[in-house]
Amino acid sequence: MQISVKLIGTATVLLEMGGLRFITDPVLGTAAVSAPVRVGRTDLVTYRRLRPPVFDPAELAECAACLLSHDQHGDHLDAEGRALLARLPLTLTTTAGAARLARSWPGIRVTGLVPWARVELPGPVGPSRARVRVTAVPAQHGPAVFHRIAGPVVGFVLEHPDFAHGAMLFSGDTRNTRSWQEVAERFRVGTAWVHLGAGRFWPTGPVRYSMDAREGVAFCGRFRTLRTALPVHFDDWSQFSEPAAAVRARFRLPHARTEWLPQGAWHALEV
Repeated sequence: MQISVKLIGTATVLLEMGGLRFITDPVLGTAAVSAPVRVGRTDLVTYRRLRPPVFDPAELAECAACLLSHDQHGDHLDAEGRALLARLPLTLTTTAGAARLARSWPGIRVTGLVPWARVELPGPVGPSRARVRVTAVPAQHGPAVFHRIAGPVVGFVLEHPDFAHGAMLFSGDTRNTRSWQEVAERFRVGTAWVHLGAGRFWPTGPVRYSMDAREGVAFCGRFRTLRTALPVHFDDWSQFSEPAAAVRARFRLPHARTEWLPQGAWHALEV
């Protein structure tokens, strides 16, 4: 199946497949690109957006769903993104995130998923007219106990009978933990959206809350059926400690091709 994708910025991607349009991790505010962003309930740790998102607001009117890896960090959901979620028929995220969003936005249609829970996106897709099945998969936003500081995050695997090359994976902000081997054993993954950037914050020194390029290569190596990897989340916020040029030089897969998406332009993708 050929789908269309647009990288809006960071982890915000717009996807169109057979009449179904959905978005990931919506950060849509265009003003004050250097404004600090709160982390948790304190301003002790801040990070800054270095480049604004690029999109046409009219393109969001037809969105039917959102896959939200986590709600608690401003590089994955901002105020404008929350306003979009309030208009969507369906948002999928962590159980903790769903509870927070439901409290702050009464009437929002949000579903919290535990690992391995499955739901279907609205509307038939492709020649088979089947629905896209989404499975939540375990992700870990940092190593050891540090992921508790960062808060819960979830990854997603999308399946559809018309995907010729296998399932589509969204890693979310994660490290390459052993749980991903179980994901590789359960699913024939053909396409992977991989969050990189080696996110760091000064209070925890060298601790990385997302993968660097070399860890991302090892992560992709778990999926032996992988055909296409799309790196995202590595070059437009200040917490990314690995320079974009280094990410591009080091992220080289021996068994799959890598597609570097230009920001703000539609791109055809075979899945």
